[in-house]
Amino acid sequence: MISIDPQKLWYVVRARLDYSAETGVFTWREKPVANQFDKTWNKRFAGKQAGALSNDGYIRVSIDGKLHLAQRLAWLYVHGVLPASGVDHKDRDPSNNRMANLRVATKAENGANTALSRRNTSGAKGVRWNRECRKWQATIVVNGKSKHLGLFDSIDAAKATYMGAAREIYGQFVEVSQ
Repeated sequence: MISIDPQKLWYVVRARLDYSAETGVFTWREKPVANQFDKTWNKRFAGKQAGALSNDGYIRVSIDGKLHLAQRLAWLYVHGVLPASGVDHKDRDPSNNRMANLRVATKAENGANTALSRRNTSGAKGVRWNRECRKWQATIVVNGKSKHLGLFDSIDAAKATYMGAAREIYGQFVEVSQ
C-alpha cells in the first residue's frame, strides 16, 4: 500500500479544500486556471461540498485518486498532524465531522464508544443471561480478550459492575446512556 507523507498531505488538503470546524463540512477550493480542464473543474466543483457519504455512514474525500476519511482530514487540517491511531466521533454519528465532536482514540477506545449491539437481548452492554447458572453475567473486552466480571442476581447489579469496569478502563470513551 502506497502511503503519502502526512506533511505533504497537509499541504495538499490545505491547498484544495476549505474546512469549517463549526459545521464539519469540507468544500473544494477554486483551482488556479492553467487550462480548459481547470476552468471546467472550477465551474463544476469549486465552492461545493467535498466528499461522499458511504454505506457505513462515513464521509470519504478523494484526493489524487485515494479515498480519505473526512474525520482524519479534519484533524489533519486543524492540528497539522494525522493521529497515529484513529479519530472517534463523540456522538457516534460518523458523518458529524465538527471539530468539537472529534477526538483521537485507540481502536479499543473507539470500540468502547459504540451503541448496543442489535444482537444484545439483555438491553445492557456487557451483560447477558447465563442460563446454566440462572444469573446475570457481566463481561468486558480488554485488549481483545473477554474478562469475566461476575455473576449477579439482578440485571442492575451486573450493569453497574460492567459500567464501573468500563469507566475505569476506557474513561471518557464509555457511552454513559447504556
